[in-house]
Amino acid sequence: GRPSQCSCWLVTAQRLGRILDNSTNEIYVFCADSLRFLQVNQGAQKNLGYSLNELRAMTPLDIKPDFSREGFEQLIAPLRSGVQEAISFVTNHRRKDGSLYPVEIGLQLSRNETPPVFVAIVQDITERKHAEERLSYLAYYDTLTGLPNRQLLRERLRQTMFEADRSGRVAAVMLLDLDRFKFINDTLGHEAGDMLLKGVAERLTACVRHGDTVARLGGDEFTVVLANVARADDVAFVTKKIL
Repeated sequence: GRPSQCSCWLVTAQRLGRILDNSTNEIYVFCADSLRFLQVNQGAQKNLGYSLNELRAMTPLDIKPDFSREGFEQLIAPLRSGVQEAISFVTNHRRKDGSLYPVEIGLQLSRNETPPVFVAIVQDITERKHAEERLSYLAYYDTLTGLPNRQLLRERLRQTMFEADRSGRVAAVMLLDLDRFKFINDTLGHEAGDMLLKGVAERLTACVRHGDTVARLGGDEFTVVLANVARADDVAFVTKKIL
């Protein structure tokens, strides 16, 4: 005869359980009272490097170094009180070997269990973080030389002028370009020109202090910003060094 509705539901629940257990996302179920892990899927075990038995003796605080017990309780207080049904946040997880990786967590409190349990679905966002860092780098740095670009130069110059006003000192700005650079590209090729630009960037950076800025405006144009200058002679000294 036809399978009963109950048996169909059981098969579906088992299949869903296997899907969740094999999910690349980390899934945690932990006691709302003791915070001890009750169930952790294979994705979490693989990412963290702990066995299920090891994790069942642990709490979220053992893998979340960014939180103290008090800080974590403050975070989940809206779930305990019923003010919010779910919360999401970004933090780091610590593996068994001590290494850290960034995660985005969605957390809910299930009151259907006795005692109630928290259910967390966790996504490893390492690749997303790398992509964000790359986009941030591209927005503020010259990809060829690694020097600050125009955008970051504006911000550095604004900060340098603010500090100069506050300290009663001055800032110096120098603009320079390379003579006959086009001749290098035309005769030796753009690859040689790129090598030259990177070499110039390294030499310019070596001529200034840690708090100063060397930026590439584009082409063969560079800007040097000297911060916290006490005397004009100091600028002349750096200028001669650069030349």
